[in-house]
Amino acid sequence: MEAENKGGNSWAFPWAFTHFLNNGLCITPNKNLVTNIGYREGATHATNEDSILANLQTEEIPYLHHPKYMIPQLEADRRWTRLAAKEQFTIRMRLETWIRSLIPNPVKIYLKSRFLK
Repeated sequence: MEAENKGGNSWAFPWAFTHFLNNGLCITPNKNLVTNIGYREGATHATNEDSILANLQTEEIPYLHHPKYMIPQLEADRRWTRLAAKEQFTIRMRLETWIRSLIPNPVKIYLKSRFLK
């Protein structure tokens, strides 16, 4: 399955959708265990070398503690979602959102009714 993302493909969209659809849980360690060294021009998905996710330092976990129960950490989910959205939110999208926020609601309704029939 391919998901279109600005002309490219990404495994992340189908994975996230399937995860959401099935009420999935993910394990996210408190320390970074891997780093993506592929952030560069010409890369398939990670082209922004200045990304906050590029070339992260890795750390070791001294021991693994497996909890008896798995409970969703909603605040951690919200933080990660905001971080991921900020990373994907392009300057063009920010500009478009800002411009839309300046247009009064009655004008938006008129424009939609006039041009989006």
